[in-house]
Amino acid sequence: MKKLLTLGVGAAVITIASCNDGGERPTSPPVDPSLGVTASALSVQPDQPEDAEDGEAKRRAAKERFHKRNYADWVGKAHNDALEAFFTQLALGGGSRNVCSMIVDFMSDAARVPHGKNPGSDAQRRRIVSLGLQGTGCAPNVAQSESPTFGFASRLIANQSGSAELNARLDEIKYAGWIAPTSGDLAISLNAILDRADFLSPTEAELVYTAASVAQSSYEDWEANIVPRTDQIQTSYGSCLGGYSIGADGLKYCMGIGVVAYVRPTTDLESPEPLRVMFASSMQTGTVCYRGRRETIYSDIAGGIVGMFGGSLVPAVGTLLGGLGGAASSSGTTGLTYMGLYVHCRLTGGASDRQTTTRRTY
Repeated sequence: MKKLLTLGVGAAVITIASCNDGGERPTSPPVDPSLGVTASALSVQPDQPEDAEDGEAKRRAAKERFHKRNYADWVGKAHNDALEAFFTQLALGGGSRNVCSMIVDFMSDAARVPHGKNPGSDAQRRRIVSLGLQGTGCAPNVAQSESPTFGFASRLIANQSGSAELNARLDEIKYAGWIAPTSGDLAISLNAILDRADFLSPTEAELVYTAASVAQSSYEDWEANIVPRTDQIQTSYGSCLGGYSIGADGLKYCMGIGVVAYVRPTTDLESPEPLRVMFASSMQTGTVCYRGRRETIYSDIAGGIVGMFGGSLVPAVGTLLGGLGGAASSSGTTGLTYMGLYVHCRLTGGASDRQTTTRRTY
């Protein structure tokens, strides 16, 4: 059996795209090659309707069906509420210079837990949120201030495993989130995945339903909000970010998001070696700036998977609340990272990407 948290943590480690973005869409999601995941194993494809009007109706119906059938749907909705509240608070404060600490404090607050759900203790919520931040630009900050969390994560990685079928469903969810052109297309794919998840044990099915809830809600949230949130980052941080020649330096000194190594999404899922790069070395002014919606959603799903397995080992937290904390913290951090780099890129001469789902070529 494959280690599930290895899958979750590895997937959360992503490349920070630079201003040198080309306009090509990705052919493959950022799956860690060490996981042994092959292209043939990730068989989820978005629906391609022949008639545009009928296709749109099908996508709307798919979203309605998904939200109605998914008993873990409250996780994704609470996740979106948490992101909205966080960005509202960030705007009211005029833009924190220590975003990482703000995310830990905000996302672990009991107010993020829906009424009627057991919030667990403050320490337990902070632990889950910190798990979601692994592989993000806030990981160095969290590791320094909350080092016991990473010992806890290591034990999870060493001890927690599950069935091959469960791993396949989680792989499919992440892949579907990466390739879907719209939230409606994603819902079509996720409904098919949930159909297959019903053959799992109740415990493993809950994991799939939770990850799917995070994926769908995250996509809908960023699909609607990435442009206005980028404008917000421009207002709050533009004057600071524009003062640095390298975007990574702007992130570090204007927002407190650390400079860490990332694994580049490969174009061949079966490639044996990930390419590690320092994003500080690639953030020079280019021709097209990239908002990073696709990577943010992917990180959201990966953070949710890490969090839900962490929560499954803490009875007072549980799988669903763990998925909420891990996803919201990972998504918020990754979104801020990409939006900050986009603002810096535009201020230093880059052009708008216009298509927020495109990404760089390597």
